Amino acid sequence: MSKKHNPIPVRPPQKVAPLSATLMNQMVALFNSGQWDTLVSMATDVTKRHPQNAFGWKALSKALLMSGKPSDALNGLTQLVKLAPNDADAYSDLAHACQILGRLDEAEKNYLRVLKLNPRSAVMFDKLGALYCELGRFTDAYTQFRQALEIDPQFVQAHVNLGFAEDTLGLYGEAEASYRRALELNPNFTETYKRLADLIARSSIRRNEAMAFLEKAITLNPTDANLLLSLGNILMSEKRFDECHEIFRRAQKIQPLITWPSKKLKADFSVLLLDAPEVGCTPVNYLVGRTMYDSHFLALLSGEDYDIDFLRSKADVVINMISDADNGKEVLPFARDIADRIGRPTVNHPSRIIGTDRETIADLLSGVELCRAPKTVRLSAEEMAGPDWQKLIAKFDLPLLIRCAGTHGGDDFEKVEDIAALESFVTSHPGSDFYVIEFADYRSADGYYRKYRLICLNDEILPYHLAIHDHWLVHHFRTDMANQEWMRKEEEAFLKDPYSVFSKEHFNAMRDIAKAIGLDYCGIDCALDPNGKIVVFEANATMRVHDEKIDTFAYKNPYIAKIKEAFDVMLMRKAAK
Repeated sequence: MSKKHNPIPVRPPQKVAPLSATLMNQMVALFNSGQWDTLVSMATDVTKRHPQNAFGWKALSKALLMSGKPSDALNGLTQLVKLAPNDADAYSDLAHACQILGRLDEAEKNYLRVLKLNPRSAVMFDKLGALYCELGRFTDAYTQFRQALEIDPQFVQAHVNLGFAEDTLGLYGEAEASYRRALELNPNFTETYKRLADLIARSSIRRNEAMAFLEKAITLNPTDANLLLSLGNILMSEKRFDECHEIFRRAQKIQPLITWPSKKLKADFSVLLLDAPEVGCTPVNYLVGRTMYDSHFLALLSGEDYDIDFLRSKADVVINMISDADNGKEVLPFARDIADRIGRPTVNHPSRIIGTDRETIADLLSGVELCRAPKTVRLSAEEMAGPDWQKLIAKFDLPLLIRCAGTHGGDDFEKVEDIAALESFVTSHPGSDFYVIEFADYRSADGYYRKYRLICLNDEILPYHLAIHDHWLVHHFRTDMANQEWMRKEEEAFLKDPYSVFSKEHFNAMRDIAKAIGLDYCGIDCALDPNGKIVVFEANATMRVHDEKIDTFAYKNPYIAKIKEAFDVMLMRKAAK
């Protein structure tokens, strides 16, 4: 006879206690009037008395989100989606909270859940695209913005966001068309004017058109400091310095500092960055983007009396961005005074930058073992006009390189085979000062020129890129590497294992180079000559570091990210002091 088992009792489904219409209306009224603290208090009480009722959790979570408390909202939203698993709005709020808190993978999953519940939501496709921009996934972002516009072709913000993604991906014509379509739909949307102006201003022949767009936007929104800064930057590129300084002063009166907030709700610390118009500066957009600290930018303008106590309140660390000793020579003493008066730990203190011109660096490095720093002399326009200037380069071997002081990226830079060609260059650049440099032939055995960039910080030497070209004037953007797989593979191999190119002794020499320069952060552009010596072309803090937005060079990003991580560690250590 088989043993009889009693069935396991099943708990009957709980009845959700309803909320009165009066109570719900009160909470809705508090939400509509923005009385977040009162709503939080009421909704908290409701969730305690009616823990299985989704409405109370929804009201509480929205009030916490709106009052800037995403961590607290997260708990309520987690409970809400359990009670209402098909509530697309709940998952949207959950995704938003995760995004604010930097939990971007979770944010993506929740946005995708919203779209599964509501596949015709143009707003959600746009939000997901914006998240992908934050993640640096611009191809994915492009797809989401296009999807949003297929659903709602009149969606102005999606047109603007699509234009940004297209611009980042190098689709410049398409980006301009997207911005112009947004303006057709809403001629008063000032963000569109700024983005369109920033795009077309890169073409020197279209800067007047770009300025006209910005002036229109400023008319619509005269208190937007960012619009004024964009206009000032274009005026500066046109060398209309008096006008650009006046615009920058207007912007600074409206907004003394431009702030990039931490991706955390409560920043770990605060950084003040000293910038200046018209001078070469360390490009930091990538390095201080999406960080755990707040970044406050100050443009130093001559004749201004800055509130040092206010600046000190924004600065656990100061970063001096003014990094070109030539075109920054007028403002660097002012920046030195500001940094000293603030009295915080400073990255690349202006007093250290003053001694990093090309001639001084070449002299400093001349005694470093395994380093070949080509002879370099800085000649003023007055010296070049005198009768005895050739004596200053009597020991230089031809051919020579000549460049205008304060230029970068190969601008105003030539190789000359004789003195007559050098004098012709000088004549064609009246009023400039010049560097004359002995040319070092660094061509490899296969006939190509290879220029390596390494970044020095925290006693580390980190690889950034390798540029391979069939011409002596090598910059990554000038090469054909986008079309040559073997070049990209060689670059990737260098990034993966820089010791496959440079020996332990070479790296010791580069540490000696960094020590001689004396900066907290700088780059070295160099090559190896046929004798195995490091040919140093440039060593300073003006070098650009950025991640790659297109798939062709995406292999570089894990190695570039290490530079950003090391930069953050450096700032964290200084802040701790």
